[in-house]
Amino acid sequence: MSLLRALRLAGLCASLVIVGAAQAQDVPGAPTPPLVTRYQGSRLVAWQNDAFASVTLPSAYERNGGKWVKSQVVEGQRQRFVFLAPAGKTALEVQRNYEAALTAAGGVKVLACAANEHCANDVSELRGGYTDWLSDPALRTKAPVAFNAINGSGDEYHATFKVDKGGSTTWVSVLTVEGAREGAGTVLDIVQPKAMEGGKVALASAAAITDGLKAEGKMAIYGLNFDTGKADIRAESRPQLAEMAKVLKSQPALKVLIVGHTDNQGEFGANLALSQRRAEALVAALSHDYGIAAARLRPFGDANAAPVASNETEAGRARNRRVELVAQ
Repeated sequence: MSLLRALRLAGLCASLVIVGAAQAQDVPGAPTPPLVTRYQGSRLVAWQNDAFASVTLPSAYERNGGKWVKSQVVEGQRQRFVFLAPAGKTALEVQRNYEAALTAAGGVKVLACAANEHCANDVSELRGGYTDWLSDPALRTKAPVAFNAINGSGDEYHATFKVDKGGSTTWVSVLTVEGAREGAGTVLDIVQPKAMEGGKVALASAAAITDGLKAEGKMAIYGLNFDTGKADIRAESRPQLAEMAKVLKSQPALKVLIVGHTDNQGEFGANLALSQRRAEALVAALSHDYGIAAARLRPFGDANAAPVASNETEAGRARNRRVELVAQ
């Protein structure tokens, strides 16, 4: 799941086109896909565009363990499309067409799973995530057909591709499900490298933190950054750590919880463990680098259990990815 604005993918776009004219039945307001890959005669029934997101894609399968190793985290622009194939077309035929187009474009298939294979349960889990997304009342009102398209109980197929072009890498996930009521439904996730627009979060000063603790007993901190999927504190977090240390040094009796929060991307268990490790890393840094007694600091990981905004947009997810100081 990131995861560069100039994407030299013109050749890739041309190679992946497998349709004729856009269908009149496409969901209103849909953008033009950056990689126009739809089965001939299909129509676009739902879409989502995140300017910058962290996306976790299945990238390997542990045969002996019987599970996917979901370790490929990509940051960048994520565009998701749901296509409905013409009636009578099987999920296998549709999926193989997408895979052939991506292979012809130079894509490398890093993971594939078909119906009735050992990884079939994991494909169903992946599909469940998509149906949860499509279950949002607002989205179901705009695109009710999309939920039906991938909520079938028939065969399902998945593949993850890595496409290297012009010095950049695009990740593509393709899931096709035998439709419950109509034709086969395909969910296409495209994650293109894109630099995050920085400088949008102001440093929380010692004075602001003190005021927040007095007013609400807690303070959300957004100036602490970590490597994706890790608990390594980035160097640019030092100024924010210094401000936190000023508050603690100015109030020797103050004890705080340091609570790590994530967005809802990825599995809850993994997010819970990650948020705990990040909170522990902050405690270690404040204690080791700034001389704050560890007994005054208690790390706590809360994953995505306490959002302050909707996780349906990247702006909301950015607000949810935070650290909170909570006075004890």
